[in-house]
Amino acid sequence: MPDRRTVGSRAPVAERGERKLVSVLFADLAGYTALAASMDAEEVYRFLRPQLHALQRIAETFGGTVPQIMGDGFMAVFGVPIVHEDDAERAVRAALAVRDHVRELNARSEGLPFPEVHAGVNSGE
Repeated sequence: MPDRRTVGSRAPVAERGERKLVSVLFADLAGYTALAASMDAEEVYRFLRPQLHALQRIAETFGGTVPQIMGDGFMAVFGVPIVHEDDAERAVRAALAVRDHVRELNARSEGLPFPEVHAGVNSGE
């Protein structure tokens, strides 16, 4: 069976049912509960959703796939479906970029602090 690939990519795609080494990035906004308690629910949604999607795009620029945004955090998977030799490094670089993005948001916030981000990366089969 030929290698499956994404359109325009030479990176191999993991086959279904195949064991692969993957790296998973979890990122969670610390302080979200306090922020949400101080704002109207619609205001929280309008504020938070675009920021979480921006964090998702950051992970995706490093080759991660974000299967789900969960409340005040997200999970990004590296190595599935697209496999790179350096998926673990990509996950760590994505975590650092997410951290830097949140720090930048806080530095230029106008009185409304963006929650800090906690992130962790784990690799395995």
